[in-house]
Amino acid sequence: MRNFILLLSLTLFLTPLVSAKEKGNIQIYCQPKVKVYVNKRFKSKSNDKQKGLLIKNKKYGKYKIKLSKGKIDEYLYIELKDTLIEFYSQKFSRPEDIGKDNIKESDYLPDTSEIPSEVEAPKMIYFVKPIFPTALKNKNIKGVVIIKVLLDEGNFFRRIVLVESSGFPEFDSSAIIAGYYNMFIPKIYKGKFAKCIINYQILFENDDNGIINK
Repeated sequence: MRNFILLLSLTLFLTPLVSAKEKGNIQIYCQPKVKVYVNKRFKSKSNDKQKGLLIKNKKYGKYKIKLSKGKIDEYLYIELKDTLIEFYSQKFSRPEDIGKDNIKESDYLPDTSEIPSEVEAPKMIYFVKPIFPTALKNKNIKGVVIIKVLLDEGNFFRRIVLVESSGFPEFDSSAIIAGYYNMFIPKIYKGKFAKCIINYQILFENDDNGIINK
């Protein structure tokens, strides 16, 4: 009986320690007043004090997080397996956070014409036409913007980068904003979807279509 009580006491003492090790926090850096959903459930709005939102005491595992403000949404696939994981929003980034994130391009298959035989190239399956800035269109100004997209295996954008500017901020901004709404089938590597980098260019010119994706 004494041994049983001792064992029970030891179990009760260790249980909180084990549970604590299986939970962590998710820090999302973003602008204030962004709605944050965790696995489709509304969590809270981001704020200045937390530089976004700190989601505390979540069990280790995979989470789908949605950031929403106005008509713009951003999705993050997160696997929590440490006491703290940090993510920087791309669509709702604060000025001081631009260029910061925990993404390593070395983890992504490069965009190259020399694709190994075991890799199937990514495909664009849905293209959103950027808005042609009226002021530039009226002046018959043309431009080319080259964009780089980091796409994860779940077909979610992790980063969109301006590779080559058109020389006109209006063109560049329009191309990047529209880029978040394009849809791709990621590269297939060894029979599975893989993280990959995709480069493409947007041509702004005054024709019937206005925008051409190449």
